[in-house]
Amino acid sequence: MGEADVAQDYPAWFEAAWPTSRFDAMKAACDPMADAAIAVIMADPTSPLALEVKAALASDSDAKPLADDFRRYLSLGHPAAEQAKSLFLPDWIDQAALDRAEVFMARHGARYAFVLLFLSLPILYGWAAGGAQTLTMTGQLSDKFGRRVSETLRFVVSVIRQGGLGPDGDGIGTTLKIRLMHATIRYYARRAVCPSGEDYWIKEWGEPLNQEQMVATMLTFAPLATDGLRKLGIRITEQEDRDLLEMWRVVGWILGIPIECMPTTPEEGRLVWARCVERNFGATGAGRLLTASHIDFIASLGGETMFSTSFRDIDAALLRYLIGSDIAAGMLDVPWPGWRGLWVLLLLWGFHFTERLVDMSHLVRRWMDRHGNNLLIALEQRWAKREDARPFGIPTKEDAEGGMAQACALR
Repeated sequence: MGEADVAQDYPAWFEAAWPTSRFDAMKAACDPMADAAIAVIMADPTSPLALEVKAALASDSDAKPLADDFRRYLSLGHPAAEQAKSLFLPDWIDQAALDRAEVFMARHGARYAFVLLFLSLPILYGWAAGGAQTLTMTGQLSDKFGRRVSETLRFVVSVIRQGGLGPDGDGIGTTLKIRLMHATIRYYARRAVCPSGEDYWIKEWGEPLNQEQMVATMLTFAPLATDGLRKLGIRITEQEDRDLLEMWRVVGWILGIPIECMPTTPEEGRLVWARCVERNFGATGAGRLLTASHIDFIASLGGETMFSTSFRDIDAALLRYLIGSDIAAGMLDVPWPGWRGLWVLLLLWGFHFTERLVDMSHLVRRWMDRHGNNLLIALEQRWAKREDARPFGIPTKEDAEGGMAQACALR
């Protein structure tokens, strides 16, 4: 996965089920319910309603008690009963699969976080058809980059932790927050104008944060993440692969992705991802700047908590190894790793060259667990102390427009 210049051989059943027209329709579709709600709220940004929404999104409290408030906001412009179903757990949910996925996460949480930071999040900087540009437009670069990554990771952690999607978890409330933020970003993207006077958004990109992009993002959390775990020497069963995808299908539903847009099996999901890469990936100035900011963010976790001086230069090695060099180097300009990074690559590659290296397998897992746990500790400390790790907040007009000159130059 992630090798953009390798021709993908698609089976006949996939070509029949996922024709180009299906992807085109997804690219032209967004989230009517959330978009209508934000239109109502933004009709008067200083109204009591708008201020109430902003306060709820910026709240540092547990998202669970705010879930009903977010449901109310999302229903403002589109109260139809059929649409409102997506604000709750779906009736097709497989609770046994979710329970098994939680057990999996309890066992591999640190390793999964490792894969998120070095694969699932950065690989999307290669989305050249409006993906990387969306992030630059909203000003989520440089000093604000850490906040965006922290928000995304907090969202994922709220979902995958034990009971996260249950009645006592905050996964649903946090996911509804994200859904509102997506609609807000779309609202600004459609209205953004470059200093030259031309519209920022290019029609060929499709809609901002469209269904194709949302489905692809969901697939980076599963099954792309399970592929990353396998590359790190973790044995993943077919059942675990299916269970993790089922968890993210439920999250996708709450995010506003229609059930008919989501693959039903990991095999189908990998093929959908490959087609999305073919259709949308490429090198952009925005993607390269996002990647550089991502590497800076990883280094900033620093100190003895996460990356010691002897560990800092393996970032590039892990990005190249997990993402694949065609995207990491060819599109994102991930630098060539230093000698310590090369040592890590040799360690990982050596593990896969022969299954006889049992000691190597144990070494890889011990190394990853140690630094994966340190990663989670460092992120928790950042969320507790750093300004750019504040909780979710609705972007102001000034935030959205502040980096337009840079964003337009990077398109």
